Amino acid sequence: MPITGAELSPDPGILNFNEIVNTESAEEIEDVVIWERDIAEISYTSGATAQPKAVMISHLAMCIPAMQTLIEMAPHLNERAVTGIMLPIFHCGARTFLTSGLFVGNTNVLFRWFDVIQVLETIERERITLLGGLPMMWRAIYFHPIAAI
Repeated sequence: MPITGAELSPDPGILNFNEIVNTESAEEIEDVVIWERDIAEISYTSGATAQPKAVMISHLAMCIPAMQTLIEMAPHLNERAVTGIMLPIFHCGARTFLTSGLFVGNTNVLFRWFDVIQVLETIERERITLLGGLPMMWRAIYFHPIAAI
């Protein structure tokens, strides 16, 4: 289910993040202590061995790359930025872009799958200012006939 921070979503299937957060009263939210080395997620990868395996990723391991990205991309990555993330959300690069954007309060646009025309149309429609993807995606965009226009 897509989640947006926009005030009004034209699609009833998209949840508004602020509405989700504001529906709970403070009394209903239980305090939880989270340590930096606690597991934030378990991702599955085949890595270099081509053998599927689970990888435990800590909160710290998710935050450090995001903070490095903020340092490297300053001043481009800020609350006015609109980041397009072409990678699948389980990819470490997608998580880094997403987490960096959450740190500064920018708008993140996630693609359900990679399609050159959809990406190009979304860049224009959503006014994407930063776009994260893999070299093969950039190559597909660069050599697509519509991109040459």
